[in-house]
This record gives sequence, structure tokens and C-alpha cells, in this order.
Amino acid sequence: MKRIDCGTSGAFQQTLKVGRMDLRVGEPWDGVLKVLSPGPSPRPAQIKALAEYRVLETRRNLIVSAPTNGGKSLVGVLTMLDAVRREGRAILLEPLRAIAREKAEELRAVAPHLETILGTSIRVRISTGDYRADNETLFAAPPGQGEIVVATPERFEALLRNADHDDWLASVQVVCVDEAHLIGSPHRGPTLEYLVTRLLCLPAPPRLVLLSATLGDLERARSWLSPCDAIVVKERRPPLRKEVLELEPEEDANQAVALLAREALDDLDASVLIFVYQTRSTDRLATLLACVLTPLAGKECGKLSTSA
Repeated sequence: MKRIDCGTSGAFQQTLKVGRMDLRVGEPWDGVLKVLSPGPSPRPAQIKALAEYRVLETRRNLIVSAPTNGGKSLVGVLTMLDAVRREGRAILLEPLRAIAREKAEELRAVAPHLETILGTSIRVRISTGDYRADNETLFAAPPGQGEIVVATPERFEALLRNADHDDWLASVQVVCVDEAHLIGSPHRGPTLEYLVTRLLCLPAPPRLVLLSATLGDLERARSWLSPCDAIVVKERRPPLRKEVLELEPEEDANQAVALLAREALDDLDASVLIFVYQTRSTDRLATLLACVLTPLAGKECGKLSTSA
């Protein structure tokens, strides 16, 4: 295998090393961060959100614009857990059903640990074209425990069209929109814009959190969501290094990817996201990764995810 260096992408500036304790979020959030982000130092977007804007101490709407792997997803999860802690509902909107399913699985995996830290039960549900929230859930009063619903925008919009769901909607305290730049898309944008506008027009709007790596005019967006804080980070940490792998005919591409993932995850600050063309191929690679990465299971390492 020959590795061809193709340079580094994204602006990168060396920032002052900040640890979790420097964020001064206190308990239970110190414990929550240890579960959700076990690496030694937070990302710049997380430092701004938690230490500067104190997003866990306010109900203001929030925009987080940061590069991929910039830490914005963690900020969104923390705002949802803040609602969960108050026994409310939180909605996470993901653009694709596969991503919604992956996020729901991730949240369910950590929910038992977070329940102990937050002192409340956490229920995670999913509502997409493949997974429907049942009528009992949609007509139910506030759950009496924390609840996170992961949905696609189209599915959430369908739920809002039914006035019988108004009481359910009133119990939603936070709506987190991932890949929020899709508001500008001719295909997906109108649905997202309608959803945000509908929520803003409620007598008691939920907190809106928009996450994106490529949002455009933030001033217009912040004015639309006012009162709203906008956190903008343009630097990457770590920087995105680009390489092309040249394999010999007898070499296996999946094996090469697995070995590279193992090498990268030795760095506690690293994250690895692997995109695969087909779901069938994703399953094969995931099985191989489980074998290759097993030696890392007994020690701290970075974070890995795969997506078809």
C-alpha cells in the first residue's frame, strides 16, 4: 500500500489547551461530558458554547457553525439533555433516515450512563418513514421523564399538521436541527423553514438549536431566531489531512481502511468517519472493524462511526 499525501484542508490555528474542568460547567455536566466526550480536551466550538456563551444556563436560541468534527453535535446533545433533565421532550431533526437511526442508537447506548448522572430516566424514540411514533406517544401528556425523539424533518412536519398533537408539541422544550444549511436547499429547504417558523409562532416556543458546517448569512438567521446566540468557529482541530491510497492488486481495501482507522484512533482527540457506497458493504466493513479495533476496547481511544 502506497500513501500519497494530498495536503491539509481547512484553516487551523493552534489554540490554548483547555480541559473539561476549565469549562466550569459544574455537576452534573462534568460527568455528562466525561461520558459523551472522553477525549482530553474540548473542541473550540464547545469551549465557546460552554465557557463563553454558557449555553446550559440560558434558554436563548442557538446557532453553532463549525467545521465537520468541530464539536457542534455535542453542544446540540447537551441542550437536549438540559430539557431531559427538566423531564421535558427534545426533538433531534436529522436529514436522512439512516443518520436518524444511527443517532438514536448512539443515544440509547449512552442513556443508561446519563440516567445515573442526571438522576432521571431517558427515553429515546425514533420517528421516520421506517419508524413511526405510535399514537399513544403523540397524544400523551408530558412524559414525566426525559424523552428524546429523533426524526426527519418531513416526518416531524407530518406530525405537526395534525391539531390533535398540539398538547404533545407543547411539551417539547428543545428542537435541535442538524445540517441546518439545508434550509437553503430548493428541495429540502421549504420544509425546514416551515418547521422553524411554525415553532417560532407557538405561544411558548421551544428552544431552537441549529447546527451546520456551512451556514451562510448568520446575521439574518440570528435575527430570524432572536433572541439568539451565534457561535462561529472556522478553524479545524485536528486539521483534515487528505491522502490517496494506492493498493496492490492483492491488497484488500477494507483491510487497509481498518488499519488506518486503528492508527488514527490511537489519538484521543481523533474521530474517524467512514463513508461506504452500499449498506451491504458497510456491514462487511463494520464486522472487520470490530475485529481489528478490539485491542483498543480496553483503553481510551477516539471515536469511530460508519455511514452508507
